[in-house]
Amino acid sequence: MTRCFQEKKDRVSVSLTTYNAKVCEPEWFCENAALDTDDSLEKQKVYKFRGDLAVRRGDYQKAFDAYSSCLEWISDNNLSIRRDVLEGMARCCTKLGRIDRALDIVNILKKDMSNTCHLISLLLLKATIYHNFECIGAEMSCLQQLCSLLPFNPWHWHGLGQMCLQLLKRKQTTKLCSSLLRETAEEDVEEENPAEFSEDKIWLKACTSFIRTRLLLRILQQQQSSFVLQHSENTLKCTDEVLQYLNPKEVDPAGSDPGDVRRPDSREDEGRQPGWGKSEQYMCAELQGPLVEQDLINRCPGD
Repeated sequence: MTRCFQEKKDRVSVSLTTYNAKVCEPEWFCENAALDTDDSLEKQKVYKFRGDLAVRRGDYQKAFDAYSSCLEWISDNNLSIRRDVLEGMARCCTKLGRIDRALDIVNILKKDMSNTCHLISLLLLKATIYHNFECIGAEMSCLQQLCSLLPFNPWHWHGLGQMCLQLLKRKQTTKLCSSLLRETAEEDVEEENPAEFSEDKIWLKACTSFIRTRLLLRILQQQQSSFVLQHSENTLKCTDEVLQYLNPKEVDPAGSDPGDVRRPDSREDEGRQPGWGKSEQYMCAELQGPLVEQDLINRCPGD
């Protein structure tokens, strides 16, 4: 029997070249030599890093200029970096008081919006802009949309509650929007119905927001640790104090919904200052259950 053997292949040794890693000094992008390149991606990084550093230092005009230069070098298909840079420019304009320019950038971002994440980022940006220019109606509308999109995010509920609480303390609920923003923010401002921004309505929104915040944070605590858990615990403590300040009460008369709440406006409550008390804590805890239970029933009708 004849066996065939293949000839041994000749192996050519190849000398490996050394890998020359790029060594970057601290703030290397601030040097003029960093732009001595024909690579558009490298120039984009340099301007982006310069803008981010300027924002960190509070020099918003310098940051805006850097972001504007960066925008010129971003390719058309790099939508993520483009949206990031445009959002940075809008926030710089907000800090600089250029409300018209900030809203123009918001409109650009709105046209390029293609998914829910883009919508959430846009609502957060608009809420920040409206907050800085005291456009109360538009800011509240954005926060309420965020709570509707992400009903299990406690921080959006907490933000809405904090806004309502500030309105109650300032007693300026009638000022819905500053004159500067009234024309440019029409699409985000709800119809100026005085009843919607009455003190009672704002109080009810505040109670609902803080109750939902407390419930969600208590659920999330089981999965948290370290500084995240500490942050949640601090927020929970503040939320409990606010709820005792607001002093909501549950009423369950015959034929009414078990989750109805009212303000303490009876004679026995007149002149009573909100403070720590077991009865108030028990009242808030009792209020929380029916509201959440009814909400779950509405969300899961088939279960």
